[in-house]
Amino acid sequence: MADTGKFAAQLVTRWFGENMAIPAAIFVCLLFAYPLVVGWILCSTSSITFLDSVYFSLTSIFTIGFGDLTPDMNVIHMVVFLAVGVILVTITLDIVAAEMIDRVHYMGRHVGKAKQLAGKMFQLAQSLNMKQGLVSGVGQLHALARFGMLVGKDDVEKTVPEDGVIAFSPDVMDGLDFVDNLSIYSRRSRHSAGNSARNLFLS
Repeated sequence: MADTGKFAAQLVTRWFGENMAIPAAIFVCLLFAYPLVVGWILCSTSSITFLDSVYFSLTSIFTIGFGDLTPDMNVIHMVVFLAVGVILVTITLDIVAAEMIDRVHYMGRHVGKAKQLAGKMFQLAQSLNMKQGLVSGVGQLHALARFGMLVGKDDVEKTVPEDGVIAFSPDVMDGLDFVDNLSIYSRRSRHSAGNSARNLFLS
């Protein structure tokens, strides 16, 4: 009976193609309704209650079969009821499992696509940041170059002498004497040799 159910599930899958959501919903509804219908029939034709009839039908079609209930029922009717129930359970489980596996594969494919898209967007953001950094850096270099050309051009033109030699001469120390200049003390020492340090010690 299980093999018959699997064969029927394959036929249903070929009939509906890739869209298995509708047959899965139909067979799930049939699987819920079948024990209720059989339970109502058993309750009407035998001496057991409706709840016991539903319990017996569920344990029978799911091949559990505790054997604690034995309703008064024709054997042929019982065999037909069990065969249809087991086939219905097999078809429903196969179709629902196929639909769930298809959904999982669908989600996995989209997760892979989302990962690729996120990687491409990350690379694009990195390239944009690098381009912006390069553009801003080049702009700053151009601005500094323009500032240096504007400021340094006049200073160079003013400080370069005719002979082309440039020496450092701070403006703050114009009144100070440097090493290459004759100081007052050296001029005085030339005129009076007696004021030298040696003469002071000897005297």
